[in-house]
Amino acid sequence: MREAQEKIENMNFHPQADIPTLPANEVHLWLARVNESEDDHLSAKEIARASKYHRKIDHLRYRTSRSILRKILGGYLSTDPSEIQLELDPLGKPRLSKKFHSPNVEFNISHSDQIILFAFARTRRVGVDIEHVRPFPELTSLVRRYFTEDERSAIRRIPKPERTAAFFSGWTRKEAFLKAIGKGLQIPLNSFEVSLDPDEKEPHLVLPQNLKQESHWRLMSFSPAEGTIAALAVEGQEWKIKSYKFV
Repeated sequence: MREAQEKIENMNFHPQADIPTLPANEVHLWLARVNESEDDHLSAKEIARASKYHRKIDHLRYRTSRSILRKILGGYLSTDPSEIQLELDPLGKPRLSKKFHSPNVEFNISHSDQIILFAFARTRRVGVDIEHVRPFPELTSLVRRYFTEDERSAIRRIPKPERTAAFFSGWTRKEAFLKAIGKGLQIPLNSFEVSLDPDEKEPHLVLPQNLKQESHWRLMSFSPAEGTIAALAVEGQEWKIKSYKFV
């Protein structure tokens, strides 16, 4: 556990041209940026979906993220990226089709503006979320609506200049956990609790009774790019992180 903590505190996304192996005891984070060249290997359905985005940034972000996702999964599975088959689970979360379930590779994607963040693991669920830290006029109302009473009290004790970073720290931690368990809006954000300190690398997670049967989870926070806050939720123990920049 100490090794993973040290790694997250010194998060460096090293440029990586070749896809490495993904052992069961590793979690891989990949950092990428939106660009106009990463649009190959997409399926007909993906191309059709991309065409429905009216804003150029949304169109490019979808094509870039799906293209890179296919290339990374193809490397892990020793499969041509264009042959990767993706599907949605009953709650709409992307996953590999059953054809690729042995050994299974779990993944999750998040993006903010031009930055895309991917998390991958074998046989353990993962969730990731990234946000650019920015002025947020609706911060108070969002805290009131989505944070627990203890979290709201914690926010009020934080000096005003630091509240925005605390809010995004809490928000990304909550989103990463919900994305990892794949239940989305079925679980209200204010039904569980996380710590809000932006400098806390391994924040705590307090689950309600109806989620206590869930596996052991670890949350980690980091900043993959200037002006951003991100969080990672990983199921289980005895794993370590490796971080790469897609080139």
